[in-house]
Amino acid sequence: MDAEEFSNRDQLREMLEANTKIPARLVESLMSSDDREENADAYYCLSQLWKRIQPEMEVWFTAPFVFDFLIRSITEPHENADFNSNALSSYEAARNLLGILVGWFDHPQGETMIADLIKRIDRAFLDGDKSIRLCIETGFLEHALEYPQLRPLFAHWSDHPEMRDAHTHALEWGLAHEHTQ
Repeated sequence: MDAEEFSNRDQLREMLEANTKIPARLVESLMSSDDREENADAYYCLSQLWKRIQPEMEVWFTAPFVFDFLIRSITEPHENADFNSNALSSYEAARNLLGILVGWFDHPQGETMIADLIKRIDRAFLDGDKSIRLCIETGFLEHALEYPQLRPLFAHWSDHPEMRDAHTHALEWGLAHEHTQ
């Protein structure tokens, strides 16, 4: 069977099994797909297989997709019983957002990316229903506030009437579980 007859997912599975390089154009196709499973595969490549993508993709190009994918995983949970799915639960997505924030906090070019991420999290919280807000509060914010250096990024929550209670509860958690360096 010709490679063009395979779906993007099939092509990726073959490359993963063969432990070969992953073409950036395939990852871009997965990123631009309307299929949630293909988006999950793209995220998996970007988060777990970055060094195998050739040519290397630029972070400024992939970051908006990653943020959108993770926020969407929180705000529109994707239920899938497929064992081979790379889809994330809402709480897994929240923890991955935290990993990005922690990883980019001290990065020289991270300031713009972090500001964008914080805006997206704020918007998801404010637009979200009770379960989305709870996921962001307990799956992301509580753990972000465990890091003293990240607390100023969320200080504005204490002044916002819809965010104040979540911030207060999350800060209590963060102070009780503080990461010391």
